[in-house]
Amino acid sequence: MTSLKETAHSYGPEAATLLQMARLVAATPAAAETFRLLEAPISAGILHRRLTAHGLTGIGLPAGLLQEVFDSQTYAAWARAERQSAAWNLHLFEEQRLLDGLLSSLSLPYIYAKGLLLGWAFHGDLTTRATRDIDVMVRPADLPAFRGLLAMAGYEEVYFFPEQHLCYGRWLNREAVFRKSVSDGVYVHVELQWSPVLSFYRIPIAADQLLEHRQWQPLGGVQWPLPSVESHLTILLLHHGVMDGWRQLRHLLDLCHFLKAMGGAIDWPRYQQKLIQMGISVNASAGFSLCRSLLGMQVPEGFAVDDRVLKRLEESLLSGRPLLRDQRSLAFLRRQWLLADGFRGRCRVCLGQLQKAVSPGLYELEAIPLLPRFFALYYGLKPFRPLLRPFLKAHAGKGIHE
Repeated sequence: MTSLKETAHSYGPEAATLLQMARLVAATPAAAETFRLLEAPISAGILHRRLTAHGLTGIGLPAGLLQEVFDSQTYAAWARAERQSAAWNLHLFEEQRLLDGLLSSLSLPYIYAKGLLLGWAFHGDLTTRATRDIDVMVRPADLPAFRGLLAMAGYEEVYFFPEQHLCYGRWLNREAVFRKSVSDGVYVHVELQWSPVLSFYRIPIAADQLLEHRQWQPLGGVQWPLPSVESHLTILLLHHGVMDGWRQLRHLLDLCHFLKAMGGAIDWPRYQQKLIQMGISVNASAGFSLCRSLLGMQVPEGFAVDDRVLKRLEESLLSGRPLLRDQRSLAFLRRQWLLADGFRGRCRVCLGQLQKAVSPGLYELEAIPLLPRFFALYYGLKPFRPLLRPFLKAHAGKGIHE
């Protein structure tokens, strides 16, 4: 397990304080180790930026430690933001209750992924885990029915959705985002998801599989449809590990809380074989290993990665330069390469990135008068169009002159 003193020496006292706070939130045995704030001066500004970068706002950080680090004005602003986050969660729960009554009227299967109900499973309350929106997973075939229902209920679609290329749009993306105004400039966002992961990652899993074993959780007089314990862990690993590359300490905290609350309900040897079949065993092992090394969490046996891989991930998390969520960037491609399952997994990463590079985005579909099977050709030639403009202009001028 990484020592706080070693962390302070390698990455600065702000990194050690950040890690100490995360361990206190995770409530692991490693929380017993303390880092004396008087041993080195701490920049409150740097620490605040790192806490924000790692998504550690609104998660119940230890107030005593924050008061030691922040001045009174900064701490008051932080405490106010914590109260606002808790109040928003409670308001969001009431909106989710109304939404569930709407969705259940279709008599079609759906589940709530992550969000408020996962926070309830972790902490027994709705305010500790900050939540911004409501994630609803549906079958791809049921997407038109749910989209139409939300539109009739007053939700507006945030991003362009290619009605004329429905199949291509479902393949290109994995969710449609809707919003409803609750006050001036404040919206409740609903993410309607038809896949747990983007198709570019070439992972053999679909929403239908996750909906097949859904369970029901009573809370607040409502029976909430949720994924099974195993399916919810798969959703977390795909979201935090595959699509985000374990780039935030918040991701590790989610995994730690999951292991403490529901880890005993999983057949780990069988689940590990499932991860190998999905091609994400190295990625999942990296997440578990980071929980063990940084947060001191006891994780299931058999989940381990190469020490050099673990060191690079720890450095990214603690150095103050966390990976940005830009899936087209070279840094993100390197992270996917690092966490791939061997040669076959790296080939899959390269093919997925190539496929993404030659596939037009949602906004470009409005300007493409071609069939979907020709989209790659259109997008591949697009960068070279400036080279052809002089020829086209000359040809056009010649035609007019003649």
